[in-house]
Amino acid sequence: MSSIHPHKSFTILALGMLLAVAGQAHATNLKYDANCTKEHRTSTNEAFARITPIAKKAANAVDGMTVEKTSPLYETWFGKGNPTRLTRVQSTIDGVRDLLQSKETFTVECVPQRCDHGTFALTTHGRDYIGLCAAFFKAPLTGEDSRAGTLLHELTHVVAGTQDYTYGRTNAQKRAAGNPNEAIDNADNYEFFMEDLSAK
Repeated sequence: MSSIHPHKSFTILALGMLLAVAGQAHATNLKYDANCTKEHRTSTNEAFARITPIAKKAANAVDGMTVEKTSPLYETWFGKGNPTRLTRVQSTIDGVRDLLQSKETFTVECVPQRCDHGTFALTTHGRDYIGLCAAFFKAPLTGEDSRAGTLLHELTHVVAGTQDYTYGRTNAQKRAAGNPNEAIDNADNYEFFMEDLSAK
């Protein structure tokens, strides 16, 4: 199990999870559990709809990069260009995009008992599942500690088995500068890269 951060996620790691959502502008293929209110469903659909174009834009950006030509934003979150690292970043972001464009269904559980104080979401690798905690539903749609950002973070766990080595922008930037091999496996680095790119 990964560590729990007061602002982010708790991830149970077991390889092989397949998670997918609708490729439409809204997440029509989400299967909600009985605890999900109408407000929960609306909030979640809105967040999935927001991240679909974000992931597509990010995938287009990294797929056009080479080791010799990345971007300042890429280097901020993933360090200097390196063939192995660039391939890892491309495959992770492409994976998030592909999940969001697929038409498979997955289950959303609202405010599961495993949510600790301040935890936003839970993902279980090996199941078509995401648990969304009370903090998720209190968060803004975009920006720092947002619903959209949380989903981007969680989906990198799902598609690439990313870790929670560190949290927050300052720590993630330090990881990219000092240990890029871990930065490319840290979920927050992907979240911040995709968020910042979407703001351009």
